[in-house]
Amino acid sequence: MSRTPRRCTASTNERKSPSPELNAFEAGSKAQTGIGRWIGYYNADRPHSTFGGRTSDEVYARQEIEEKLAA
Repeated sequence: MSRTPRRCTASTNERKSPSPELNAFEAGSKAQTGIGRWIGYYNADRPHSTFGGRTSDEVYARQEIEEKLAA
């Protein structure tokens, strides 16, 4: 069973975030760099509807502060 590669263009499916699944990496080191960059974006820059539009980093930092104040 062969899979047709997925393509993303602005006219058919506009993505809001850079996704590592859309990249073909030439080497493992390039994959590691590209995926690491995407994880950084996902945690630091991408707003999440689950968190009321805040980033994962913002939620985590607030949680740490609340836990320290409760101790």
